Amino acid sequence: MRLAATGPWSIAIIVAAALVAVRAALHPYAGEPWQPIASDVHAVMRTALVIAALAWAARRVAGGGVAWALMAAGAGCWLVADILWLVLAILGRQPWGSVPDLFFLAFYPLLFAGVLLLPRERPAAGGAAAALVDMAVIAVTAAAALWLGLVQPLWGHDAAAGLDARLIAVAYPIGDLLLLWVAGDLLLRGRVRTAPGVPLMIAAAAAVLIAADLAYAVQVLDRTYTSGNALGIIWTTGLVLLGLAGVRQAVAPPGLPAGARDPRLTSALLAAAALVVLWTLLMAAPADPLVAAAALTGAALLVIRQILTAVANRRLEQALHQANSELEERVRVRTAELAEAHRRLAEAERLEAVGRVAGAVAHDFNNILTAVSGHAELARLKTGDPALQQHLDQVLAASRRAAELARRLMASARPPRPEPQAVDLEALVREVVGQVAATLPPGIVVGLDLPGGGAVVQADPGQLHQVLMNLCVNARDAMPAGGRLDLAVARVEGWIQITVADTGQGMDETVRARLFEPYFTTKEPGKGNGLGLATVRAIVRQHQGTITVDSAPGAGARFTVRLPAA
Repeated sequence: MRLAATGPWSIAIIVAAALVAVRAALHPYAGEPWQPIASDVHAVMRTALVIAALAWAARRVAGGGVAWALMAAGAGCWLVADILWLVLAILGRQPWGSVPDLFFLAFYPLLFAGVLLLPRERPAAGGAAAALVDMAVIAVTAAAALWLGLVQPLWGHDAAAGLDARLIAVAYPIGDLLLLWVAGDLLLRGRVRTAPGVPLMIAAAAAVLIAADLAYAVQVLDRTYTSGNALGIIWTTGLVLLGLAGVRQAVAPPGLPAGARDPRLTSALLAAAALVVLWTLLMAAPADPLVAAAALTGAALLVIRQILTAVANRRLEQALHQANSELEERVRVRTAELAEAHRRLAEAERLEAVGRVAGAVAHDFNNILTAVSGHAELARLKTGDPALQQHLDQVLAASRRAAELARRLMASARPPRPEPQAVDLEALVREVVGQVAATLPPGIVVGLDLPGGGAVVQADPGQLHQVLMNLCVNARDAMPAGGRLDLAVARVEGWIQITVADTGQGMDETVRARLFEPYFTTKEPGKGNGLGLATVRAIVRQHQGTITVDSAPGAGARFTVRLPAA
């Protein structure tokens, strides 16, 4: 994410460069009596500016303010140490190896805690736990190296340096181990949700401070350290980097995503390199108990790392298996949906073709019927023969039936557009049952299950009447020897459900598959045209509803219509 090139960020870069440049400019005057005091005054001003930058970040960052506040508190301890150092220098007392060092050392745990609290996204597949083990391996190796190369020689270097000076000098490498963990945490343990470059700047600050601290510890015990020497430039650079990180975070837009870098490979490679170094140290000092303990710890951490890797691989395999199963299920569902969409498209095209044919047939048929009925009317008017008039009446009646058949053909192919209004389905069901009951043979019993109230939909009442009538007539025809016709209305999760069930002959799978096709019928010739259920489904779909059928040979049939509740 790009940050603005002007404003606070640009000012912070200029101030940071000026601070380092001024401190470097003071170094050539190291022999002058005023130079140490000027360097200490510069240090106080520098640290105060760093505190201001970190406190600004703590105030502006949502969700990570505590982390930056802890870093600001650590810089505050450093400022107290700078002020005490300046006071002791003015009084002519030795400032190093004394009380100011205690405040300098308080900086390390506060910075350590602040970095640990930075919001981050942990790497997947056990990466966070593995990174912690890798960082522990690096820290153990660094501790062994510091012991052999610095702490052990310094501790017995010169008893004249004083116990307090030696303790403080040894404490700095311990603090440097915390800084090393800070750098590793930023670079290895998950992706930090900060502005671009902030983790790298904090890690670089930690690395610079480690170098300066180790040199300071050596110079204190060698009694070669002088206030205002070149180490001040290095400390200034490290603290300035930390302050720049705070400014960059403060001016960044809110809601920053984590970086895209995955640190797992880098973490494993650094841990492997640390183990090689640890083995080398053990070969160089096999009798040293601390190095031997570090080597045993490193070996134990390696075993833990392998266990974590095995567990992570197992979890990854399970996740991949689950993802593969979910993908297969999604493909199956999508394939079924696609097949259903193709089927509906083919059916729609078929219905459209039927509609065009029906329109053409109805038009030509009506022209012929007009001529037939017209001539029949003229012939009826001109003849006085009663027998002939009866024949002409039959011709006219047949013409009217043919016209009605053409109209029904058009209606089945293209149902008229619904005119929705509030329809009480319970009242409609009672009305349809009342009309159908007169046509039912004595052997058929009708059952109703109406909960009472609340079954209202927005629909065309005439078309819904046609749907229910068709389903009831089909149920009646399926029970020539008698049976039971049940109608039920219920509310189901935002839908109004209508069920029409019979105890008739039932249907096999082949018939169910073609049940809603236009002109498909199982009735005898002359008793059905196969348009009823096709019309029913077309009407239901026009109302954004669904219709399903459940049937088996000899077990009757159950039609379920669902319509959106009003």
